[in-house]
Amino acid sequence: MTAQIRGLTLRHPWPQMFLLDDGPKRLENRDWTPPKAMVGQLLALHGGALPKSGERKYLDEIQAALRWVGEVFEDPDAGVGFSDEELLNFCTPGIFGVARLVDVVTTSDDPWFVGDFGWVLADFVPIDPPVADRSPSHQGLWQIEPNTLITLRERYKAAYKAAQTPAPQPITEPASDILARVARRQPLNEGDRAQVIALIQQDLMHVTPEFDRKDVCPYRLTVAGQTAVRTGQVGP
Repeated sequence: MTAQIRGLTLRHPWPQMFLLDDGPKRLENRDWTPPKAMVGQLLALHGGALPKSGERKYLDEIQAALRWVGEVFEDPDAGVGFSDEELLNFCTPGIFGVARLVDVVTTSDDPWFVGDFGWVLADFVPIDPPVADRSPSHQGLWQIEPNTLITLRERYKAAYKAAQTPAPQPITEPASDILARVARRQPLNEGDRAQVIALIQQDLMHVTPEFDRKDVCPYRLTVAGQTAVRTGQVGP
């Protein structure tokens, strides 16, 4: 995260649209353009204050936005009439994500684009839970309050690292069967090695070095009390 990061506040329900699992929003519409120096920089995306009780104009705006989403994306559930309490479920206050501003366009095939200027965003990293912000101003591209920035940096680094960690491979056969092949010294193909690594990642198989043996790189694999000693590498 660069020192030049600035906050950008979104009205509700648009923050929630960035968090969709299917076809999430990755373009923010504005009637103004950012400084050229901001293109390529990270933005802290911030959900503004929640509508106050009885703030009819803002609540109606949220309802209209959800109806538009339902029409554009052919999602009938998004266009139904919600109660005021239900509308608040579509609101996500605080800094809910970090994304990189990669372009500013005046035309786009992106269904989220409505003009005048589309801020195209990439490398979106959700921040969960969102970071509450106490900056004095949330107008334009605003400077993030120092203590908030410290918390945001920590949450961003953790979320970014988690996003880069590949999901474990699915287990396709009993760990004991793989262990039996190891014990019989049968050659392990790439699939076997992937299964061994997946089992270790999911804490279903344990690997420890065998320091008392003279084999090259020996290690002990353990599954449910059964063990096998193997030489070579666990994975590729």
